Amino acid sequence: MQGSYTFAIHPSVALYAVEYFLSPLQKNFPALDIKFEHGLSREMTEKVINREADFGIVVNPIKHPDLAIKNLNEDIVTIFHCKGAPDNLLYDKNLAQSQHILKKIGKKKNFSEEINSGNLELVAKMTSLGLGHGVLPTTIASRYKSLKVLPNSPKFKDEVCLVYRPEKHNNPTSQKILKILRNITFQKNIE
Repeated sequence: MQGSYTFAIHPSVALYAVEYFLSPLQKNFPALDIKFEHGLSREMTEKVINREADFGIVVNPIKHPDLAIKNLNEDIVTIFHCKGAPDNLLYDKNLAQSQHILKKIGKKKNFSEEINSGNLELVAKMTSLGLGHGVLPTTIASRYKSLKVLPNSPKFKDEVCLVYRPEKHNNPTSQKILKILRNITFQKNIE
């Protein structure tokens, strides 16, 4: 089986998701040319809708009549911290999850400083170094044993999904790839 396939995937999701599908694809289809596009999940979903990518593994995809969407995993976004961390808030301002958490905490919690980064791994690292409280998905935060959920923090439930355009995948190679992708089973990280 040969062909070229582009996967659109949020970089933070890619860090844990590729181990569940890339190895089986390479093992079963060594002649495939696999490419990755990275960006925010909404951007990656648009790439699939616009036929710029063959498959997307994205968080909370928008519903679209041309898309097939299959839930692969769930995650929880909340506030994590290390013991003794200052009252700084570390987060990605471009994520709807961060905006939801900020709206929920409102004036209940005064953070002395807000530090924004578009890289969730950096937010997690800074949080693990005790530089503040990080708004993070549990899947990312679970890589750092020192991180604990801040008590009474609001939570946002994420759905990690496979998205694709069904009409684009009527050939035997695509069908076999889809079979592998549909059967991805992530380790559940919900607390």
